[in-house]
Amino acid sequence: MWRGSDPSAERQAKRHAPTVAGLCDRFLEEYVDQHCKPTTARDYHSVIRRFIRPKLGPIPIAEVTRADVVTFHHGLRETPYQANRAPAMLSKLFNLAEDWGLRQPGSNPARRIKKFREEEKKRYLSDAEQIQLGKVLAEALEDGTETVYVVSALLLIYTGCRLSEILTLRWDYVTSHHLELPDSKTGRRRIPLPREA
Repeated sequence: MWRGSDPSAERQAKRHAPTVAGLCDRFLEEYVDQHCKPTTARDYHSVIRRFIRPKLGPIPIAEVTRADVVTFHHGLRETPYQANRAPAMLSKLFNLAEDWGLRQPGSNPARRIKKFREEEKKRYLSDAEQIQLGKVLAEALEDGTETVYVVSALLLIYTGCRLSEILTLRWDYVTSHHLELPDSKTGRRRIPLPREA
């Protein structure tokens, strides 16, 4: 007896297939919470909430194509920085989907997406601006309009540290000439402490 495909069963299976939204949930619960630092986890949550879920969330994981990812990437072209980070994160998601048996091995549709050019934005305070900022913060501390924590923003300027590194700084990380950060975003880090800091 000839056995043809069962269109009803195929439709049902398709309706219950795991979606990209479900993959995102599993990624956040089983991967991000265990393997990522808090700032990276926050970035991943944001990219998923703002970009991936709205555009790709309802699509079954196994049906996402390279064309879908290219279209998704192109749709973010006005914000090149975000546009380049989202497909990189999608690639990580689809690698895990392969590991978890939700896609065929080697089928990651987000591999080798050509990145948009990013303009590097760097702006440094001039010496005069640094002096003026120091005066304003010292006055704010003296008259009580700001706390010592806000004024410690000068440490960001003097050390070049990330905000999270300053906010989590402990006295035992401070030596007479350096900050010895045991676990910064880039790993162990030694930062020179200028006299002003």
